[in-house]
Amino acid sequence: MKYYVGQILEMNGGIEYNSEIVFVVQDHESAEEHIHNIAKTWRGGSKDQEYDEDMKGYWEDGTIISPKYYKQIPRNDYDILVKYLP
Repeated sequence: MKYYVGQILEMNGGIEYNSEIVFVVQDHESAEEHIHNIAKTWRGGSKDQEYDEDMKGYWEDGTIISPKYYKQIPRNDYDILVKYLP
């Protein structure tokens, strides 16, 4: 298993919200695909949503949801962060 910290960016009009997240993927899974699935379903959206290249994210109810970044972290760091981040 691989452990990650990442960020989801929500843009609604001129307002931006950043949310820090932690997640785990199996060794054979793609972290990039996983964070994109998180962004697609962030506000109840469907995993079938198309990526908007111009906006760099997924539309949900007038808000663009973007997978901002992700970084692999050690298991010990994940065990601490998971207590405080969604």
